[in-house]
Amino acid sequence: MSPSKNRLVDDQQATLLVVLQFMLLLFCLLPWPQHYHLNYGVIFLLLGVVLGLSALAYNRPGNFNIRPVYKTGAVAIIKGPYQLFRHPMYVAVLLTTIGVLIMQQASYKWLALLFLFLVLNKKAALEEKVMRDNHVDYLIYHQQSFRWLPLSKKNENRTNRRSDND
Repeated sequence: MSPSKNRLVDDQQATLLVVLQFMLLLFCLLPWPQHYHLNYGVIFLLLGVVLGLSALAYNRPGNFNIRPVYKTGAVAIIKGPYQLFRHPMYVAVLLTTIGVLIMQQASYKWLALLFLFLVLNKKAALEEKVMRDNHVDYLIYHQQSFRWLPLSKKNENRTNRRSDND
């Protein structure tokens, strides 16, 4: 496959992942119920909002794409919440969505959350590949950090591994 054709496939896949992400988010969050059950879901919601704002404080709009493709001039961010895990914005989206689902008490929406996680995980894998290909020091950061939560296993023994899947 030629580089331009490969780029087109990458762009189409990136766009599809973003469309799926927002469709799943809308399904989880809408319709907006008239009465929420204020319970421990608020904790997840607030953690997600705080983490998302913190991530944006370190990785300012204009430095990243919503689509998992390379942005010319983008700088790899490894401080703030990025020290804990590589995708704090995605973790924030998941935490916030979990909080809302708990407060909605709509059990049928949890499957959509699982699909949302799978979409975000694929986006994360694509973004990591782009970062490894375009930032020399990213591989070291990748090996020393977690994709999702600091509770999961680190990327040990992966010095030369360039797979899209973690």
